[in-house]
Amino acid sequence: MCERCVELNEQIARIQRICATINDPFAIERFKALIEELEARKAALHPKREP
Repeated sequence: MCERCVELNEQIARIQRICATINDPFAIERFKALIEELEARKAALHPKREP
């Protein structure tokens, strides 16, 4: 895993920990959207190659 992916994984884990401690539905939805964005960035770093 590249260094940038490690950083993104750390950010995702941090956001997930925050989500587990709050009860505001709007904030949770926004955090979920942010996680999706970070996952997309990570996927863009290493596009799948077709055989």
